[in-house]
Amino acid sequence: MSSSQRKGVNELLKEYVSPSVPLGAWDSDNIDDPECFAKLYEWDNTSFAGLLSGSQIIIGRRGSGKSALLNAVRDKQKFIDRIRTEERSSSFPETYGLGQQSLKLTQELFLQIDLPAEIDELKKTYQNVDFLPTVETLAKYWNNRIFIRLGQQIHEKDMKLWSRLSKDLKDYVNPVIFPNIGAANNDTPMTPERFADGIKNFLSEQKRTAIITFDSLEEYLFNDAEILFRKGLFRCVGKLVSQQNTPISVKLCLPAELYPLIKNQFSNPDKDLATPQFLHWNSRELMRIATHRLRVFLEIYKPEEYKQIAGLKLNSREDLQTFWDRYLPKKILNASGQEEDSFRYILRHTQMLPRQVILILNSILSKSKTLESGSPADAEVIREEVRKKETVFLETIFSMFRTQYPKIDDVCRASFSGMSRVITSGELQTIHTQKALRLMKQMNLGHYSEFQRMLLSIGALGIVETTEETEVYTVGWFEFNTEHELPNAALYCVHPIFSGVYRCPTPAGTKPILTRDIGSATSGDN
Repeated sequence: MSSSQRKGVNELLKEYVSPSVPLGAWDSDNIDDPECFAKLYEWDNTSFAGLLSGSQIIIGRRGSGKSALLNAVRDKQKFIDRIRTEERSSSFPETYGLGQQSLKLTQELFLQIDLPAEIDELKKTYQNVDFLPTVETLAKYWNNRIFIRLGQQIHEKDMKLWSRLSKDLKDYVNPVIFPNIGAANNDTPMTPERFADGIKNFLSEQKRTAIITFDSLEEYLFNDAEILFRKGLFRCVGKLVSQQNTPISVKLCLPAELYPLIKNQFSNPDKDLATPQFLHWNSRELMRIATHRLRVFLEIYKPEEYKQIAGLKLNSREDLQTFWDRYLPKKILNASGQEEDSFRYILRHTQMLPRQVILILNSILSKSKTLESGSPADAEVIREEVRKKETVFLETIFSMFRTQYPKIDDVCRASFSGMSRVITSGELQTIHTQKALRLMKQMNLGHYSEFQRMLLSIGALGIVETTEETEVYTVGWFEFNTEHELPNAALYCVHPIFSGVYRCPTPAGTKPILTRDIGSATSGDN
């Protein structure tokens, strides 16, 4: 990118990055300009690599970056260009074991299906009927809608490609593009199946590929109709995923909070979910995302400061620490009066989600004025902003689990009042019996195992990793950072978000709780 092009993008970025939000927008859907998205996105991460390697079902919590990941696929060409020009990305394929097939240059069609709009259309279609269609009928409906939308996308994005499309395929799409022209009268009526095969054959002949993405529905209803509609969609997606040598690539996002319920709506989970990707982040990747975002701010607003840090390498642990030592105090006293690394303190009070890290750091950096003063943020500002965000994060967690647990707020309020940060299985059973049982029964979930499962699934409780305890921390293994349900355990720990909001007591000698990093025995290592 030339200096003039870079200057132009930096001007556009001021719409998203400013002194009040120095790390930029926390929601990628709010970053409309693709050039701005490409510059703000930190491409060098295992999640993007996993998507390039062929994963088709993406499972992640709210705030884990599902939408950003789909947008990154859309803008893959910008990433490939960066591999050629930027030293920090030159080893990306080797680091993540990617072959050239993953990075091949293809002019892809990118189609994002608006699931809420499509489901609303389905509701209207069947609102006045006495019975609902079969799953197979709905799968055919979804398949037809997907390929019609793909035909529309060809018309909207590539008129040269559209001009090569046969008349019978165009006639099938035209009534959707131009609703007033009516359906064409063909001698041989075009069926949905023939149309879908025709589009796939056409793309293959043109040596083109299409990526079809389904972003996650945040609000899942579990009435009979919506369950059936989703079953039809999942049956359709499963068939598309299973097809070999096809120009169609599917990326379906699912909310991890509801995944145990949604998984059962796949006809054949072992087959349809053959290539799932759980969207998890480790501490170094989150630190790198934050560093990259703040570097963009400095390049735009503080060019002299940017020159001081431009040479730091994002893949270097030491350089990342050097970078944040400029803007955060090296050490901070936590609520227990113990001293710990400032960035790690911030990470401990998240569920390891990019959105949460960006929100906290935006607040700290803007409120502390550290980017103006040139001195690290005040420790009290860090503690105060973390406390404020704990309440926000807790409400977000609850909102995604209320479908399963309508009384989740009440149960947690009753259970965590007076709970120690590290408790035994026996103590947890006592809390269930004395404080939570009545409320759990109101949700028809009275058994202790259901109470235990709820607290583990929302990330309120983790399992203590006694073999990884450090001088400073008790290390917890939390379900939001795993690909499976956690088992029963003898010793549990309370996540700092929950212990902070509910003011759990900290007896003398109690260590802070640190989330165990994924894929690493060195927990929280940044």
